Amino acid sequence: MTMKSRITGIVVGAMALIFCSTAQAQNGVEPRYERYNADRKSIEVDGDLSDWAGVTFIEPRFEASDNRETGKGNSTIGDVTYSTFAEYNGGTWSGPDDHTTLTAVAWDQNGLYLGIIVTDDEHEHAAGNAWNGDGVQMGLTDPDRSAVTHLYNYCIKDGYESGKVYKSGDAGIIADQERGPGNYTVAMVRDDAKKTTTYEALF
Repeated sequence: MTMKSRITGIVVGAMALIFCSTAQAQNGVEPRYERYNADRKSIEVDGDLSDWAGVTFIEPRFEASDNRETGKGNSTIGDVTYSTFAEYNGGTWSGPDDHTTLTAVAWDQNGLYLGIIVTDDEHEHAAGNAWNGDGVQMGLTDPDRSAVTHLYNYCIKDGYESGKVYKSGDAGIIADQERGPGNYTVAMVRDDAKKTTTYEALF
C-alpha cells in the first residue's frame, strides 16, 4: 500500500480537535466520538503502551466526503457513511491488517498524553516533512473550532531500526511544532515483525 499516511493524519487531527473542544460542530468524525472523556493517568513517554492499561483506545471513522477520496472499511450511521481509510492518490487498502489506527488520550498535572498504535503492513516516510508520509499530525483548536491554535508533526523516517524506541532529539525522526506555544516530547517505535508503529506524546 502507498500514500497510507492520509488516514492517520486525518484521524489524529480530527480527534485532537475533538479532545480539546466543547462545541458540537461537525468535523466529519463519527458522531459517537464527538465527545471523549480523557482519563486522569500518569504516562511514561517511552514507546511502551503497557502503562495505558485501563484507558480506552478508540478507532474513529470519518466521513470521506471529498470527491478525490474513496472510503474503505465503511459503516453507515443514518444516511452518512464513515470510513476507516480513504484511498487517495493511488493509495489502496486491503483490510484492517493493511492499516488500522487506535488512539487514546490521558492527562495529569504534567499535561496531555496522546497514545496511538497503528497497524500497517509497511512503514514509509521518505519525505522531509513529518506530515508527508506515515506519521502523526496533532492539532488543537479554539473552543469554536474556528482556528487551529496548536499544530504538531512527528514521525520515524525511513532507514529506521525495527524495535528501537526513538525519542525527542534522536536522529532518524522528525518532531516539529508548526503552530502554537509550548514544548512537547515524543517516543515512537516501529515493529516490523508485528507490523505496528507506536506513538506516545506529552503536550
